[in-house]
Amino acid sequence: MKGQVSKTALLGLQWSLGVVFFIQAALLAFSKSEIQFAGHAGIHHWIRIVLAWSEMPACVLFLVPRAMKLGTLLLIAVLALAALVHMLQGNFQIGGLLIYAAAVAVVASQLHFEAPLPGPQS
Repeated sequence: MKGQVSKTALLGLQWSLGVVFFIQAALLAFSKSEIQFAGHAGIHHWIRIVLAWSEMPACVLFLVPRAMKLGTLLLIAVLALAALVHMLQGNFQIGGLLIYAAAVAVVASQLHFEAPLPGPQS
């Protein structure tokens, strides 16, 4: 059974994910208080910075139609690395990260942006 999903709903999900990811990554990169939140305590400073700074451009790419495929791959990679870091720290509460990755994959699999080629179309 193949269900039909509204393109508007998918665009809403895409933009919600992209904006939320970007804001959270910026907070993680720039906010001193974010380090103290559960799951971030004890993470080496450079790991936190690398994850946050790689997530921010991935979010932007995820929102640009021509670059969405690359943004999707980068976001899923960052989420996987974040889950791995959490597990290595003994924090196995990674359900949210898995749900985010699944939502990114759903958006990417359902939205087929075909950018028009330059030049006259026949």
